Amino acid sequence: MQYKRFSGSDDEISLLGFGAWGIGKTMWIGAEDAESKNALHRAIEKGINFFDSALVYGNGHSERLIGEVEKESKQTLFIASKIPSQKYEWPAKESSSLKNSFPNNHIIQSTEQRCR
Repeated sequence: MQYKRFSGSDDEISLLGFGAWGIGKTMWIGAEDAESKNALHRAIEKGINFFDSALVYGNGHSERLIGEVEKESKQTLFIASKIPSQKYEWPAKESSSLKNSFPNNHIIQSTEQRCR
């Protein structure tokens, strides 16, 4: 596995990441949780420590699975989680603005929720 040092720290992050859309169970009707957790554990065993998720991947389901596996593995993982537009628009409409779609309080609230 190849790694890159995270800027300003001694932490190294795998250049290969694990995209967690498929383990969310709603938008992508994929694997069962046991299979998903096995895949996550296997990725960690192979050296992957970067995981990409989002609230919309099963309304946080993929994030919860990654969190469970992180605890089980006793490894430090780097988890990126995307914040959806407050309006839940994909793609954004022409009339949408950054201020209305991503107001400060929405970003703070969503970030705090993701960390839990």
